[in-house]
Amino acid sequence: MSHHAKIQISVLMAVRNGATYLRDALDGLCQQTHPADEIVVVDDASDDDTSCILQSYTSQLPLVLLHNEERLGLTLSLLKGWGVARGDYIARMDADDISYPRRFEHQMTWMRRHPDAGVCGTWARIIGQSKGRIRTPVNMQDIHASILWECPFVHSSVMFRRSVMAEAGLTYDPEFCVAQDLELWSRLVLSGVVCGNVSRSLVAYRMHSENITSTRQQERRQASLAIYRHMLDVYSQEPVSDDELELHLRIVHNRLQDNEAEIRSAYDWFERAVSMAETMGQRSLWLMYIRKVWFAVCYRNCVERNSALVARYMRMPRYDFLGKYRMLLLLALGKKALLSPT
Repeated sequence: MSHHAKIQISVLMAVRNGATYLRDALDGLCQQTHPADEIVVVDDASDDDTSCILQSYTSQLPLVLLHNEERLGLTLSLLKGWGVARGDYIARMDADDISYPRRFEHQMTWMRRHPDAGVCGTWARIIGQSKGRIRTPVNMQDIHASILWECPFVHSSVMFRRSVMAEAGLTYDPEFCVAQDLELWSRLVLSGVVCGNVSRSLVAYRMHSENITSTRQQERRQASLAIYRHMLDVYSQEPVSDDELELHLRIVHNRLQDNEAEIRSAYDWFERAVSMAETMGQRSLWLMYIRKVWFAVCYRNCVERNSALVARYMRMPRYDFLGKYRMLLLLALGKKALLSPT
């Protein structure tokens, strides 16, 4: 590529001791039908074979290699790479995930169809220790409705339009060493920047023991509480208490305690959330995600824990918090009863 050629797509990757899966990630970038113009990789002071693997791909990929002498962490490494990237579009990529061959092609098509958009993500296939799919909300309205209940983007699937992000003053917050993606999505939603997801699994998201080490779980919890507090303070007309915030986090992570007071509190919190949604004219959309979350709670308690507590609260006088999921739950309970020994 000529030194003066226009840079359209910059890939942004930060890696720390990623030798185990790095080749898979780089091979995926080699196979793109719409290749990236540069691939900015920040090596966060790795002490394994990461550097050697990166060097071995310099003849196959337009790599821009940056090395941290001391470990900076993911957020600061991404900010460092963002500052170096020259593309009009910045595509995130994790060193343990894989971009399927048509990822950038589909995302660029989506971006051309939405010229005001700042972010485009995709669905993902889960590989590694778990299997499955991640189907994120597709349109902007659903992303806004889902943000309080689930992460609306797969981080390693997103593509940013640099000009829109710069105009909105959006990038990673250096204060968030963990959950930096959810924190960015929360400000993205509150800012009103146009965003969406391509409804195709265009990345492989790898689940393994080192995704989030147990030593950082408490950090992630505190970061999540801060993010949800900020959003709820914007959405709610009344202050949100610390107990309500903790309850919301347990609901989101499907970690409700198995007692009647907790289930009752969850229902009360759902009713308050619906009231917030009604104030903003978003009742039907919010209910859709509340039902999804409540089904997960009911399934965990009724089917996995064999608890009868949730069954008493499957329907409230004002709202049906199961909706179309009611039949799925009843089928699961019926199947379990048939399989249980008499």
